[in-house]
Amino acid sequence: MQSLSIVALLLVATGCGVSGGEDPDPDGLAPGVDAPRLRPMTCIAPPAQGDPAASTVQREGVERLNCHRNLMGLAPAFLDAQLSAAAQAHADYVAATGEYGHVQGQPDHPLFTGSDAASRALAAGVDLDPLNEALLEVVSYHSDGADPAVSVDAWIDSVYHRPPLVLPRLDGVGFGSADVFDVMEVVAPWEGNALEVAAYPGEDQRGVPTSFDTDVESPDPDPDRGVVGYPVTLSMLVEAAGSGGNPYSVAVDHAATRLEGPDGDVPALILEPASDDVLMRTVAILPHEPLAPGTTYTATMVLDLDGVPLEESWSFTTSR
Repeated sequence: MQSLSIVALLLVATGCGVSGGEDPDPDGLAPGVDAPRLRPMTCIAPPAQGDPAASTVQREGVERLNCHRNLMGLAPAFLDAQLSAAAQAHADYVAATGEYGHVQGQPDHPLFTGSDAASRALAAGVDLDPLNEALLEVVSYHSDGADPAVSVDAWIDSVYHRPPLVLPRLDGVGFGSADVFDVMEVVAPWEGNALEVAAYPGEDQRGVPTSFDTDVESPDPDPDRGVVGYPVTLSMLVEAAGSGGNPYSVAVDHAATRLEGPDGDVPALILEPASDDVLMRTVAILPHEPLAPGTTYTATMVLDLDGVPLEESWSFTTSR
């Protein structure tokens, strides 16, 4: 049986005094969960730009990511050689030791490059601006062998692993694969010149999956349920960030934030930075039940960002 699991993204370097989040389950899930099939993508992804020495697998990883970013109307991510070196080093270590997660716990191991992602990035020569950039890492396990497209889809289709990949702007990404493990490193800015938002699924996106198995992800975004509706998220980049797990001081209007289908409001769990510091600058709507196939839904997010109101509304259509 195929299986796939993904472990919580870990914020390892932050700007503006924002504290890094801790991985609550560095070992991930036990093998045995069904892997999602590679889903068809109808979009145009330009050839990967950046590292001219990148491997085919690294290019496939960033091109699959850019396929999703293209659906959102976002600029493509580019491959950074040093970030890829850090990602590959961690993938090699995890494959050799079986320590699935973000922590390298054997300093004496010949493949040890740093106990956390920040240390590993530094060892790989990543030039990170610690005051203005965040370094994030996502990891996946796929029992049929490392597969960049499957892993990127799994991260995008989740709640906690999607945000670093769909932020309005990225300063660089790196990809590594070894045995059954894939690793992606992302550097993203903390501040922008003006408010920017990024919604996934994107405006008028079609072929959107109907469901998500929360048991595949660690931490589990909805421990009371297993298979639920497909996550809908809005991620932000603003002019200034503060400290703590809610750096943009996001407040959600729960009465107005909703997902609507042909039969009205869809019962859903709303996840927000104020109560979930893994999200930090993303708000998520997680439907209680799978969405209907071939159906158009409209998401509305009504937020306040440190006194600045924000309302976004967009529609997407699920796969048949």
